[in-house]
Amino acid sequence: MTDGLEEIGLPPIGHNKPPPYEPSDAALKLFGEADALLAHAERWKAERPEFTDGDMAAAGQLTIDQLRAVMAALDSERKAAAKPHDEAITIIDARFTPTLDRLKECVTSLREKATVWLKRERDRLAAASDPARPRLKGDYSRRAMGLRSNWKARIIDEQAALRHYAKHPVIRAAALAAIRKVASDEAVASKGSSKPPPGCEFFNDERAV
Repeated sequence: MTDGLEEIGLPPIGHNKPPPYEPSDAALKLFGEADALLAHAERWKAERPEFTDGDMAAAGQLTIDQLRAVMAALDSERKAAAKPHDEAITIIDARFTPTLDRLKECVTSLREKATVWLKRERDRLAAASDPARPRLKGDYSRRAMGLRSNWKARIIDEQAALRHYAKHPVIRAAALAAIRKVASDEAVASKGSSKPPPGCEFFNDERAV
């Protein structure tokens, strides 16, 4: 039974659904290795809250190396499986994007021209004490275009704006995140040897690699 679309020259419903993914033999083998290794590693680390001697640390490092090896191999299989789809998306985007960009540019340009005219017409009506709202509608347009309020803010005095919002929680969170990033970059550049900026401290967050 068909949906009838093929009879009128259209593709059937669901034709654009991606095909089901069938893992390769190599991927299936890696999934098996990963599951076995994860079962061992998760049990092993649960039984050892911390490393207490050199042998345990060496065993932990061996497990880390094994996990990384399987992870790298499995990610390579993922990239290989995704490559045809990525290439197809690139081809599709290359076909659609230039025309979509031109359409968006034309819409933006014409809306800007319409906005200028509507504002000028609004001012003319206001000067004539005419209560009518300016509308723009052509013979082939489905709807009339008018001005719509779209209130925003622009910064005209950076220092005054910063002082006013200094205690705002959203501003504080964003500012502190930016400060942490810049200060961390300075710590990396100097390897902690330079004096940290006011309100910050440099520390070495050493981790096993």
